[in-house]
Amino acid sequence: MGWRLGPFHRQVLDALEASRNGPLPDDSIFLKTAGRSPGWAKIKDVEVLLDDGVYDLVAVARCVLKLSQPPLTGVPAGFRAAFSRAVRELVRAGRLQELLLVPIVKSNPRRHHRIKRLEEGAFADCSDLPVRFVRRRDPLADRPQPGVTAPRS
Repeated sequence: MGWRLGPFHRQVLDALEASRNGPLPDDSIFLKTAGRSPGWAKIKDVEVLLDDGVYDLVAVARCVLKLSQPPLTGVPAGFRAAFSRAVRELVRAGRLQELLLVPIVKSNPRRHHRIKRLEEGAFADCSDLPVRFVRRRDPLADRPQPGVTAPRS
């Protein structure tokens, strides 16, 4: 029997968009993350505006707590371990992609040793940090498309 998406995995996936779309009612978790509007994250001593489709797991975890029924206050025992395990399983299952070079729109300060300017754009280097930034992966992306044959080797 294969791996199945459980209720907590669904909560994590549902919280991805909510974590980027702005404050929930009576919520200040987004102001705590970087002191800026949604989409901003603080990586060590640099603030970055994340590119579309990039999610900060710190904001996602806080969002899962706020969206749970009933909403939880504080961090219950075992939540961090359960959240971390769910994210690892979603990465392993191909639902999320771990990002070591995080695509960004802008940063403050503009020049910083973590900010890399490559041909494809600006990136924050998070290769020395635990998994913190992810993007959704299309579960069908790696499967062959109907009518398209794979090249022979």
